[in-house]
Amino acid sequence: MHVSKKRVFIAIHEPSYEAMYELALEAGKNKENIIILTEKVIKFKEECQEAGFRIFQFPQMIEIKKSSSVGKKKSKDNYLINEIKVIKNKIKEQLVKKPSYLILNILIEMVEVKRFSKRMKNFIDTESPNICYIYHDMLGGSFALFHKLLKEQNVKIVGINSAYQDPEIPAEQRAKSKYFNITNKAGLTVSYIRKNLPQQIYLYNNNEILFYRDYEIIAWYLCAFLPSYPWISGKNFCDVIFVEDEKIKERKIKQKLHVENVKVENHIKTDELYHIMQKSYKAKKEKNKNESITRLVLSASNLKKELNWDEKYYRDHLKDTRDIILESNKEIIYILHPKATFEDFKFLKNNKIKFSKGQTAKEIAETDIYISYASSTIYWGILAEKFCLNLWPIYSKDDSFGHLKSVIRVENLMQLKNKLQKLISSQDYRLNIKQKILHDKKTLLQKLDGKAKERILNV
Repeated sequence: MHVSKKRVFIAIHEPSYEAMYELALEAGKNKENIIILTEKVIKFKEECQEAGFRIFQFPQMIEIKKSSSVGKKKSKDNYLINEIKVIKNKIKEQLVKKPSYLILNILIEMVEVKRFSKRMKNFIDTESPNICYIYHDMLGGSFALFHKLLKEQNVKIVGINSAYQDPEIPAEQRAKSKYFNITNKAGLTVSYIRKNLPQQIYLYNNNEILFYRDYEIIAWYLCAFLPSYPWISGKNFCDVIFVEDEKIKERKIKQKLHVENVKVENHIKTDELYHIMQKSYKAKKEKNKNESITRLVLSASNLKKELNWDEKYYRDHLKDTRDIILESNKEIIYILHPKATFEDFKFLKNNKIKFSKGQTAKEIAETDIYISYASSTIYWGILAEKFCLNLWPIYSKDDSFGHLKSVIRVENLMQLKNKLQKLISSQDYRLNIKQKILHDKKTLLQKLDGKAKERILNV
């Protein structure tokens, strides 16, 4: 007999919106009580209310009603909240530059987060949720506070597949920032963290890296909701965490997560990939292995932001990459990251290139070759038995996909040119890679069967 649950879905970051909404829709089929918590209400409001879900703005915990008059009031409230947030961030940025004001900065952070404590407690007491779904449990501030309050009420927390499974990824990004790289730094807060909170520090290439800023760590620690293991997704508040493959599961167990709490599962959106391939592209799925390559899809990420490149270098590099791909003389599709816009990539415009957004599963299902910058959608490509090239090693030492033998590693643009040509021209090479794809798919990944959402909800 099905036991109805009250489920809470936290959809905060751009990549999580659509996936969390789809997971909530799946749960809603059982007439369950569904609540969505999100910062950007406008993204979810109409869809959630049409589905019968309740929606709250996080961290204010304000319920968004259908009434237009209430909606206008909330819009004004939200505008004021956003304006206050902008001003607060400007003040904090200035204070960071003045060590003598560090105590004031800590107090601002404590007040900023604790002011939501009463609202969060009231929400949990009033709504009495059974289970909460999050993308990862390394977030601090109001998120960490909310997770701590949930755990105090024995609410189960489930972490679904996220992009932050390997500490090396955020460590590499933070190593370039003066706010997070504390190597050779002194001072009251840094000394205190080194002595009393060493788990907050990650050693990366002989550098001491913080996941949060020093004043945030002190403030949250004093408020008693600092995540203890910020570098390890799943170890802070999660009861269960889903990961993409068996090797990542092994890493989690080595990080002292309980084996029964780590589950291998496909991303929620791969259910869509499965149904597209089954319904509309069955013939392509069963395509003869010797058939020629006709289509390439490239996942377009905002490398400028991720790697702190200057504008000219960024544009020149992506143009060089584009020109190499154009030499293939195949149909080419660029699919945009959820955070990216068409405007971001207009400088790559070419009459031989099409741009697509919001149809990642469809584009991967239809392509022959999938080119990506260490995106988790590489797993989608393997599940769909596509030839996958990873360009991230060109820019980073991170080797998150190194254990996937079917993923073709590209370390420079000349390699990209040569390996693309080889894939297109050599049947033997394609057959060899295809065998590796089937091996990775069988030994490391969950079966692609359109039931990922169902398994996640039934855990």
